[in-house]
Amino acid sequence: MAGGLGACRGPELHGIEQPGLCKCPVSAARRPGPGVRLRTYDLRPYDPRVVTPARLGLLLALVALTTLAGCSRTSGSEKVPSACVDGDPSTRVAALRSALAQAPGPVSFQDGTKISDCLAHDADSGDIQEVGSMLLTLTQQVMGSASGPRDGRALVELGYIEGAVHRGAAKAQGVDGEIERRIQQEMTTVDTASTAFRRGERAGRSGG
Repeated sequence: MAGGLGACRGPELHGIEQPGLCKCPVSAARRPGPGVRLRTYDLRPYDPRVVTPARLGLLLALVALTTLAGCSRTSGSEKVPSACVDGDPSTRVAALRSALAQAPGPVSFQDGTKISDCLAHDADSGDIQEVGSMLLTLTQQVMGSASGPRDGRALVELGYIEGAVHRGAAKAQGVDGEIERRIQQEMTTVDTASTAFRRGERAGRSGG
């Protein structure tokens, strides 16, 4: 599929009803009758000021889980590294996109903070929603930039993200597992059994 691993995937990514946006093709056999409103999908570039349905769903789930886990969670470090939450969200995403070019080698922010470091902290730090949105956006951007479903470079990077998120979630409890689940949902069209994806995933799990 040209134009990205997740191009025109359906409502689980960006489904909204707005005029003037890209529409997924509808075959003649499935075309609705007169007066039926077509669902369209927002394929615009990432804007941290715009809350998409996917990002909103993740944030709402994380808020609920953070509230439930706040009293019982005691594992992980006490504070999220500043590289994961400080500054402009799009700048942080861009920094990780650039660092992913090194995968399956080590991937980190400029100060050495790894993806898993952003997750292995206590839920009451109040920043896990920010981390979840950042990683969801990162995954979507890598998928959107892929030349097709067999893009080896994108598969390595996506595998690395998945492995690193799993590594961070394994060090903590509860809330981080929701981030991992949502990242996996974004990758439903990705060939996770491919050699390239598994190579990235192994690297992410071992040191991402």
